[in-house]
Amino acid sequence: MIEVQIHENQAGPRETSLLGIIRESRVPGMVSYHYERPEGYEAFARVQGSGFRVVEAVENGVTLGFTQVTFDRVRWGEKEIDIAYSGDTRVGTASRGKRISDALIAEACSLPVPVLGAVMNSNSTVLDSKLRHWSKSGIHFKPIGELEACFYPPLKKPRSHPDLTCRPARPPDLPAMFAFWKRYSTSHHLTRAYDDPESFANDFPRGTSLETTLLVHQDGQLIAMMGLWNQDAVRTIRVDSRAGILNFALSWIPDAWIRIPAAGEELKILYSYRHAWIPEHPKSTQALRYLIQEARYRSGQLNRHFFCFGIDTADPMARQARKGILFSNRARIICDPRGNPDLLEGNRSLHLEVGMG
Repeated sequence: MIEVQIHENQAGPRETSLLGIIRESRVPGMVSYHYERPEGYEAFARVQGSGFRVVEAVENGVTLGFTQVTFDRVRWGEKEIDIAYSGDTRVGTASRGKRISDALIAEACSLPVPVLGAVMNSNSTVLDSKLRHWSKSGIHFKPIGELEACFYPPLKKPRSHPDLTCRPARPPDLPAMFAFWKRYSTSHHLTRAYDDPESFANDFPRGTSLETTLLVHQDGQLIAMMGLWNQDAVRTIRVDSRAGILNFALSWIPDAWIRIPAAGEELKILYSYRHAWIPEHPKSTQALRYLIQEARYRSGQLNRHFFCFGIDTADPMARQARKGILFSNRARIICDPRGNPDLLEGNRSLHLEVGMG
């Protein structure tokens, strides 16, 4: 008999099994890959929000599959609300076809707070039949937005922008950064809520820091910022295979321009974290492009294959953010509002991180 077990802020007694299912869950495509967690399951889970829950399906002591719920407190309009993210749902290869994921989702979403999730646009099974099926069980997910994860190749040389400066943050910048984040939160939903500069300063997950946050100023005024996150310590990507047509194409591309690892090698990505800007500022477009160019340059300095930046496709800055991308992935953001219809009718762009799940 299948039993669903819940583990609060831990992986549970079968962590090795969870890690095994993560490794065997390969993402298909021109470059097929899987994720690994070099320091165990919990190291990555603990950097994603204020807490987490692992929901595990077990039969006769064997893990069949699991999902993770991440808890956080965010700004939505003029309010702060508690929410949960449901994600990383995985079922072992030998257990597929038994509706294990339905049992996991049902338990993961038995919460009083609004629940959000992200589903790749190509996953028509979930976006079509599964959403209708879950609705019969009282789980009323509705698409509320679309995330575009933009991947850029590194730059060999940074570009200068007239009237703008870009530099790493320093400790004296924290009060201004906190105030800037609060201002950005008035124009974007789903920004993390902080009570003071100290709580803002304490939310640099492992692999990022105050010093890896880039600030863009004009005449001494902070007009944009973005953190850079190297996740190697808590999560890595291992390539399983490259499509034959890609190998052929790469044979005609100079290696100095782009590098895509071969089977067995790591795919190294530098991610954006807590980006923000002043939407109404006349230089906001140039500031965002400046940040992305600097991030691409630093990606090359750190021997990364790509820099990745995530943005709501409905954000007015999305068109500018796409400039220079090599490719992008899109995912639908779904939400079960739990009696809070404002979450389905939001009139502001969503703030969407891409390195968090």
